[in-house]
Amino acid sequence: MSNQEHPAAKAGRYVRAAGSLLAKKIENLETLPPPKAAQPTQPAPPRAAAPPAAPPKPENTGGIVGFVVFYGFIASLAATVLAVLNIDQLFNGSSVRTIILLSISVVLFAEAFLLTSNWERASQRLAQRLLTRIWGPRAAMNRREKFVSRLARDILTLIGIAWLAVGTFELIRGTIGT
Repeated sequence: MSNQEHPAAKAGRYVRAAGSLLAKKIENLETLPPPKAAQPTQPAPPRAAAPPAAPPKPENTGGIVGFVVFYGFIASLAATVLAVLNIDQLFNGSSVRTIILLSISVVLFAEAFLLTSNWERASQRLAQRLLTRIWGPRAAMNRREKFVSRLARDILTLIGIAWLAVGTFELIRGTIGT
């Protein structure tokens, strides 16, 4: 066992060697000039702005569903005006009055169904047709436009609920009478 070196002695030799190398490195760092970061630097030239992202595609307002929703909306507005003006009072025949009141209620029920159930995205199509007039043929891009888009769809749903009520009233007037 006298021929072998103790493991602690071997480890001590390695530690002393590493310490002397570290001391030499520290001396070399002290003799180096100050780093360039300490010198004043010039600001980097401004970058060119990235091109804006392409606007999102709008909701499809065409097709048979878009046609039915838009012209049904116009017909429902006209039917609402006729219901408010009590246009049925102009006719004396009870069958003519019944036909007028039932036709008004059918038009209002049909559009109320489209707007409240959002079948085939009907309220989005109608709102997009309105919003295309406001900001062009694109979908909402920022928070304000998304808010206006959601508000338009919610208002259309409320209009659908109101038309459901008016249609029910006209149906009751046409079937039961006043």
